[in-house]
Amino acid sequence: MFFPIHEFLNEQYDAHIVQFDKTSEYVRTLDYLMPMCQRGLIQTHKNFKHVKDYDTRNMLTTYLKNVEDAGMAAKDVCDYAREIEAVDVENFMAETAGDMFKAAWKLKSTLRSK
Repeated sequence: MFFPIHEFLNEQYDAHIVQFDKTSEYVRTLDYLMPMCQRGLIQTHKNFKHVKDYDTRNMLTTYLKNVEDAGMAAKDVCDYAREIEAVDVENFMAETAGDMFKAAWKLKSTLRSK
């Protein structure tokens, strides 16, 4: 399963770069600042899980947890954007949440025992 997983993760990597960049831009339109570095990001997202070994299942499970957490965070931002009528942010966050949960579904299907 190396090649399909590798392709999926490459696609996710590219998508996350775009999602992070656009999210950062939308955060600025709401007059908030983004963390300046990795330390700031880690302090902001204390529940972010880190890979602790090279076991494929453990790595994918860790990534799955982070993707689901990101999807929930996108929903929270979507709710806030709706409250302040920032429809552009709301729309993007809704799409991002959908993308995160679709990725989570694919990961769960891959990890599921037969």
